[in-house]
Amino acid sequence: DHPRFTVSNAQKVAGLFEVNHYAGAVEYDTDSFLEKNKDELPKEATDLLLSSSESFLRHLAGIVSGDVEPVSKPSSPGKSPTRGKMQRRSSNLVKISVGGQFSAQLRQLREKIETTAPHYVRCLKPNNQLVPDKFMPGIIADQLRCAGVLEAVRVSRVGYPQRYTHANFVQRYRMLSIKNASGRDECEKLTNSIAQKISRMNNVVIDESKSDDLISVGMQMGKTKVFLRRVAFDAIEHLRLHEMERAMIFIQSKCRRFLAWIHYQKARKSILMLQCAVRRMIATRKVNELRRNVAAA
Repeated sequence: DHPRFTVSNAQKVAGLFEVNHYAGAVEYDTDSFLEKNKDELPKEATDLLLSSSESFLRHLAGIVSGDVEPVSKPSSPGKSPTRGKMQRRSSNLVKISVGGQFSAQLRQLREKIETTAPHYVRCLKPNNQLVPDKFMPGIIADQLRCAGVLEAVRVSRVGYPQRYTHANFVQRYRMLSIKNASGRDECEKLTNSIAQKISRMNNVVIDESKSDDLISVGMQMGKTKVFLRRVAFDAIEHLRLHEMERAMIFIQSKCRRFLAWIHYQKARKSILMLQCAVRRMIATRKVNELRRNVAAA
């Protein structure tokens, strides 16, 4: 009996069993269980067994490689198999293990991912009935827990989940400081300035010359990167959002001023044209009236 292993009478009849993982209980089927989970010994390990001076290990390597014939005449201790025999046996070891296939596929996947900027989407089943417009929080929580998402988030929050290179950090948060510098010096001044702002938000006084004070607000500056705890990241993003809102209001005010100026210029031009037309009309009436008076005299 083991606390992580459970099987009921009904499961025994159906050939099933359960393993209680950290995320929850998972049911397994014993049908073809060995075939599905069978892994072959890597070629390097088989070659190592073949090169052994122990006849039993060489015989075992032959069984693993598919050559089940027993070794009829063991080699004397201290002697390794001949080169021809090694080549004949090695020719049987062309099978690629599941682990080898997985490593090769993982390596290819990493090479492909490194050339892109992927965004991962995890799909969750909202309900067991597979019907629309029905959201069951318990099922969602179980899926997140079984997938290790909650544990990953917890571990991430304990450490420094947000990491920026000095250049990226300065590029993203330069707006939070008016100090001018370059390279690491600029990043260091920017980091200290942001730490001071975070401390004022938290009503804490820190000394810029002490690195421990940076740690107290959830920041650390390394040789090439800046590390942020979740609390510090949220605070910095809040400051950045505030600065962006202030900048947007300033830009909007300038745009509104420009649009108002254009509207004023158009209105002024229209008024001048209207005034000219009215003055022309008045002058025309006066001229016509004078002409009539002259003609009458």
